[in-house]
Amino acid sequence: MSMRAAYLNIANRFISTIGITLGLGLPIGCYDSMIMEPEGALIAQYGIEEQDLSCEIAGVVKVRAVLGDGEYITEVNCDAYEFQFDDVTPDTYSLSIFGIDDRGIAIFDNLADGPLEVTINAEQVISLEEPIVLAQAPEPLFLRWSLGYGSCLSRGIRRFEVKVIDQGQTKLQTTISCFTQGEGEEEYRTVPDPDRIMVDPSYDEIIVEPQDWGGEGMGDAFITVFDPAYFDEWVPSGALEMTVVCFPSGCGQLGEC
Repeated sequence: MSMRAAYLNIANRFISTIGITLGLGLPIGCYDSMIMEPEGALIAQYGIEEQDLSCEIAGVVKVRAVLGDGEYITEVNCDAYEFQFDDVTPDTYSLSIFGIDDRGIAIFDNLADGPLEVTINAEQVISLEEPIVLAQAPEPLFLRWSLGYGSCLSRGIRRFEVKVIDQGQTKLQTTISCFTQGEGEEEYRTVPDPDRIMVDPSYDEIIVEPQDWGGEGMGDAFITVFDPAYFDEWVPSGALEMTVVCFPSGCGQLGEC
């Protein structure tokens, strides 16, 4: 047998082997996994508050829509009043929408009653019949702290308790771990508000108290008292930022301890 004929014989055997493997050797399910399921799309419109505020008056610059746990995210200019998701795998998703101000803070959302639930069908464009109404989101409360040359461990601080007081009544009471990592260059932490208490941002004072590993207060608490005039005019992009400095004697603003 010539060298050329030997090569052709080997090549033919190789091709035949591939043919048998593809034709007979793979389970049917392997082919199914290689077939892309047809995708769908979603179109929705939105408005701000029941009175249909303009984006400018509401202080909203962008609107961000999120499907599921962030599998799909789209962002449009607020004055588009419409967004669209393309190439979405058919399934049922939660739909969360946020009105973002010029600082990147979500000041409106559709989460007062929980996110919407939408079902995406294959090869269909789903268009929601009614515009989604964005309502005022809870006023975010941001907290950061400095422990001087100490740390959470060396100071013995496990967490900070935050109380929001309105007319002598505790409106919000929550804790945030001392070990929570700050966000961005300024390292603010977002104070938890799972019940959306701060949708009505009126309060007389905010108390921040460091607590030890047994939940007992340590030193003096940091108290901020607000003038009622602070709430005379609602600021759409409102967000409260607080900085607390803590030493063994207690906590206060920079220069107080």
